[in-house]
Amino acid sequence: MLSSQLTTVTILLAVLSSGIFPEHPECLPKGICDTSTQIGYFGQEDASIVAIDLQTGKTLWSSSDASVPLALSEGLLAAVDYKLLRSGQFTLAILDPKTGKLRIRSKPISLTQSSTTPADPPPLFDAYFEKDGLFVRWETSSRYHGGAPPPIQQANIPPTKMTRFVKMDFMTGFVTEKLSESTPTVPNFNPPNSVSYRRRGEWSKGTWFLGDSIANIESSTKGERRTIQLMVWDRSSHKLKATIGLVRAESEAVPYVTIDGKYVLLPDSPQLSLKWRVFSVTKSREISRVLLSSNPEDLCVVDSQLLYLSSIPSTPKIATIVLKSVDLDSGPQRWEHLLGQRQIGTLPRLPQ
Repeated sequence: MLSSQLTTVTILLAVLSSGIFPEHPECLPKGICDTSTQIGYFGQEDASIVAIDLQTGKTLWSSSDASVPLALSEGLLAAVDYKLLRSGQFTLAILDPKTGKLRIRSKPISLTQSSTTPADPPPLFDAYFEKDGLFVRWETSSRYHGGAPPPIQQANIPPTKMTRFVKMDFMTGFVTEKLSESTPTVPNFNPPNSVSYRRRGEWSKGTWFLGDSIANIESSTKGERRTIQLMVWDRSSHKLKATIGLVRAESEAVPYVTIDGKYVLLPDSPQLSLKWRVFSVTKSREISRVLLSSNPEDLCVVDSQLLYLSSIPSTPKIATIVLKSVDLDSGPQRWEHLLGQRQIGTLPRLPQ
């Protein structure tokens, strides 16, 4: 779901109405999984991609031709390459998912920012395949990036968000600008008691979409007792389909929603809890309780296993990032895979 960024990866594999292939679920902001072959493709901390056998955690191949996978279709793995990021550019690459061999690369694409610094996180990306090409959308901010300082009146203007949407021909690598698609919304449907949760490495609040359903995490009060509940509605009729009790609000434990929106995970306590409860939105019930390493990041569920990143401090400023797999049926860890090292960041601020 599992921003982290590339140094703290924030690659968004968002659900777009026409582009997600259910047999190739998104997983982690740094990866995508193919459940038909039980192979996961993940971005490593050195800006390369690794293919991992999800049953054993063993490396199948690695490639430095791209940084983070974006989308998967039959025989095609789309990825973004950040080698030109500091100049405000990036490229799209198509790899062979079986070997990691580069098939084709686009020309440099502008982020619409003059440059970035090492501290800047990569932009958020959506990507999906259609018959006539690879579609990629991202959002950037009109931040000031150096050079001659702007007039004080301009400097005091809050940065605005800009959205770009391109299509890449995966046979020729040719890229064309497209009109951006709007995010699906439900008019006049805004539950007033929404609870903040973490998703895609960021704080979020409010509803999310899952197939023909809408889900939200809400607080409710009965007498003097406040509770947190997962609510699921029918997307077309807004009829309530299920209410799943999560936890008493007094615990202040923050829920985590996976990228695909199918699962809600909740620690038993807010104090670096190792025990987590796993709720299925589609099944409308709790499905597992697992033990995780301290400070788990970017949790996601693939079949009967929970994948997550564990950040292990190596020095006061550097952490070793390990991808871990936990069996949801029985609870023990299956395997772990080293993804590299990165600078230690901080959690995003709660929404005000």
